[in-house]
Amino acid sequence: MEYELTIVIPVYNRAGIVGRTLESVQRQTLRPLRVVLVDNNSTDATPEVLRAWKEHAEGPGLEIILIDESRAGAAAARARGLREVTTPYTMFFDSDDLMAPSHAARALKALKQTGADIVGWDVDFISHRGKPERRRFYESGTLWHTLMHGSMATQRYAARTDLFRRAGNWDAADHGWDDIELGTRMLLLAPCKENQRPGDSNCNRPQRVNHRRGILAKRPQLGREPRPHRAFARRSRTPYRGRAPAQGTPGRAVFSRG
Repeated sequence: MEYELTIVIPVYNRAGIVGRTLESVQRQTLRPLRVVLVDNNSTDATPEVLRAWKEHAEGPGLEIILIDESRAGAAAARARGLREVTTPYTMFFDSDDLMAPSHAARALKALKQTGADIVGWDVDFISHRGKPERRRFYESGTLWHTLMHGSMATQRYAARTDLFRRAGNWDAADHGWDDIELGTRMLLLAPCKENQRPGDSNCNRPQRVNHRRGILAKRPQLGREPRPHRAFARRSRTPYRGRAPAQGTPGRAVFSRG
């Protein structure tokens, strides 16, 4: 079996909720699938939960790599996870989100069929108050929408592993809005649109990036059960912090350079 997609998930002190995320990953229809779990100095039972899940879930077609990262913050944990990736495509995911069963399969299919460097999708976001809202991935004007609307937030896309690395990987010193920062760097490399290859005329124009058929689906109706091709984001009350740095206020971690 040839592994083509790796899902990287950083985790800090989420022993009580990470199980639901891991169950949603285990239910993925895509096989073979590789998962990298990065424990970021958890002080609760998170390491035990991750080890137990690995022992229970790992088997033919599902490889689970469990590693530690001592530097505080999800950006540092994601950067460490990316170093373990050997597959051509990578998806980062948060430890308090859920993905529908066909999510990884559809992402990989879109990446391979379109030839795009990045494919994205909308997510259903539910706040700790229980209010649902749509978070969009914009297929045109992606750079502008990343800066203004967070289009390249962690749960909304997957990309070629080489693109993460050419952009410089996650910045471990960044403790807030790191997905926007990394996403901007990736888009400034002018990733190819569908059916393009490096060297094509439109691959060197970073102002506007279109990923038309790379979008996995149209937005579902609010209030309905999320469709099976859609990531379903549920954010916990406490943001991911890792071990808080001595200075500054740690924020919710997301993408950086690789």
